[in-house]
Amino acid sequence: MRLPGRRFGVAAAALVAVAALAPGAPARAETAGVLLVVANRISVDDAGQSGIEPFLRDCHLALISPQLTGRPQEGAVFATISAGTPSRGADEYGLMLEAREPFEGGTAAQAYARRTAFPEPPGGLVHLGMARVADANRKLKAKPQVWLLGEALREAGIGRAAFGSADVSEESLRKRSRNPSEKRSRMGAALVADRYGIVPEGIIGAESVRKAPHVPGGLATGLDLLRAAVLKSLASRQVAVVEFGDLERIEQERINCTPEAYRLARAEALERLGEWLTGMRRALPDTPILLISPVPPLDEEGRWNRLGFAAMAAGGQSQGLLTSNSTRTPGIIAASDIAPTLVHAAGVAAPGQMGGYRAEGGEARSPVETLRRWDLTVRLKKDLALPVILGLGILAALSGTLAIWTIAHRPCSRTRAVFVLFALGLTAWIPLLLLFPLDRPSLYFALAPGVIAAFALARRVKGESPFFPLEAPALLLLGSLALSAFGGLDWTKRSPLCGWQFSGLRYYGIGNEFMGCIIAGAAIIPLWRFGGRHSRIDTGVLAAWFAFWVLVLGMPMLGANFGGAVAATVTFGLVARALAGRQTRVRDAALLTLAGILVAFALAVLDAAVSGWSPSHLGHAVRVIQSGDSNYLLAMLQRKISMNLDLGTSAVGGVTFGVFAIVSAAWALYRKQMLESVRLVSRIVQGMIGMGYGALVALIFNDSGIVSAAFMFAFALLWWLWFAVAKSAGGLPSLRNPVANSRN
Repeated sequence: MRLPGRRFGVAAAALVAVAALAPGAPARAETAGVLLVVANRISVDDAGQSGIEPFLRDCHLALISPQLTGRPQEGAVFATISAGTPSRGADEYGLMLEAREPFEGGTAAQAYARRTAFPEPPGGLVHLGMARVADANRKLKAKPQVWLLGEALREAGIGRAAFGSADVSEESLRKRSRNPSEKRSRMGAALVADRYGIVPEGIIGAESVRKAPHVPGGLATGLDLLRAAVLKSLASRQVAVVEFGDLERIEQERINCTPEAYRLARAEALERLGEWLTGMRRALPDTPILLISPVPPLDEEGRWNRLGFAAMAAGGQSQGLLTSNSTRTPGIIAASDIAPTLVHAAGVAAPGQMGGYRAEGGEARSPVETLRRWDLTVRLKKDLALPVILGLGILAALSGTLAIWTIAHRPCSRTRAVFVLFALGLTAWIPLLLLFPLDRPSLYFALAPGVIAAFALARRVKGESPFFPLEAPALLLLGSLALSAFGGLDWTKRSPLCGWQFSGLRYYGIGNEFMGCIIAGAAIIPLWRFGGRHSRIDTGVLAAWFAFWVLVLGMPMLGANFGGAVAATVTFGLVARALAGRQTRVRDAALLTLAGILVAFALAVLDAAVSGWSPSHLGHAVRVIQSGDSNYLLAMLQRKISMNLDLGTSAVGGVTFGVFAIVSAAWALYRKQMLESVRLVSRIVQGMIGMGYGALVALIFNDSGIVSAAFMFAFALLWWLWFAVAKSAGGLPSLRNPVANSRN
């Protein structure tokens, strides 16, 4: 017997299925994959005052570090994303086509077969720029697997599909006199290409965009047209990538728009994107949705001076911040974290070759305001870091040169000596000033009161140490760096010297720019305070002081600085020997270097053993070496050499070398008078030699060791000049102790 409601039930089920695929339908899919939306040119400014704000209300947000060490290049950022580790890119990274699209007189599939020697695919999407991308990474010792994201999904049996593009119109290209082949910009689709350059499904050609005469560039992403295909892909548990290229096209046409037209066009595009994302969220409430904008809007001068933007929604969470083990900084993730995040959302273990870590959300107070402060920090560093460093460099050069001239022209008046000492005392605050975040200008106003207070207190403590005007800023610097290592301050992350937000070379701990300050400050204070006295410092206190700073630098959860632990062990050991009245010998220096390596390596091995899936970069390095990657050590050596060369030839390096060149020229001019002016006791001389050897070790063992060595040399020179100027003017009563008399 046939049930009368059977046909009705079948018809109703069909209607429900059709409604689920129809544009704007808020139906819920039974199963879901992962949705990645790529929309370049979004910034944190859009998070609280644009059409995407409703979608972002229950998302975890972050800025994206592009991990770029050289000229900003879009292909490099996207190559880093798909490889899960820093990579180099090429303009052809986005040269992705549908297999049947016309290309070079035939089809893209035919061109693919010619360029790769792989069989001509029957359909799907093909990448035609693989050779160029591979060539861009050819010189790297540890060559990244640029297509690792797509390959990991393919091997796990997870489907991939890509939709949309940032293609520009032929008319727009002609206005810019560009090559017609450059109209194709399909970075999103390339993200999930496997090692064969294939994405099985997708719509990225002419069908993915529609003509829009009212929009700059004349094209707009056909979101409504793509919705049904995207829902179908997600219902099949695929990873679907949708590239919303409207903002990119608007950015390309910015030069042809008035500021008001540009602003209105962006607002309308963000409104369309926000409505589409909100609709997808309603239709798929349990589907992980990741919105990324790796390339931010350029400023009015056409500069890339901001970080990208990311938002992740899944499971009805409240708005918060994303972070990862790469950055350990709420509100900032690395470009290399995106691939591990996607494969984890798809239920796949991240391949070991991915150096990034999955991003995780957490609650936060005022997440948008936190991102805005980071955005301000990054932009200020891009705009003001060099002028600030140049100004402080000029101050250091003038004070050093003036001090040398004063020492060489003995005797000098008391007034001149006081002026020079004040200039040197002001110079001693430069490392602390370089630690202060540029977005906290009130901290800089503490400079003058701090210098005056240090000189005033020097009269009270001169019986203990004549160097208090130098010790005070050094102690404040050491305390601030220790608080930063323990998480009490974030100054090391926001310092004008720290460019990690763009380079991605170090996101946490004590970087090499301040490693030299810690080693020099912690060594020079006891050396000059006790080196000229007949009494000895308590060895237990000295050992505890040095051990504390070795651990601050070397512990993976604190400074996480392998080279810092090595250089600190060597420097502190040699200074301790000098304070004990022993000579600095090559054999002792070599043994201490070996001991430093063993200490640092033991800390790294401990980190790799106990940190689970989230070790520091030290533990990660140990694991990679244990896996048998023979190129990893070569890649580290390559990075160390290239970074030191880059720093030496950069604008900041030019300022530093300029300062040392000026001071060195003044020293050479008056070298005879300088050598005859002051004779130091043997313990201080030996300690200074030990610091010099420690600076050499820092230069060898650290990526940017040239910076550490420069700071260590600057500390030693500053303290010697201070003492020599005071002595040439008659000195303070307590200054006579460190001077070797004629019997010495």
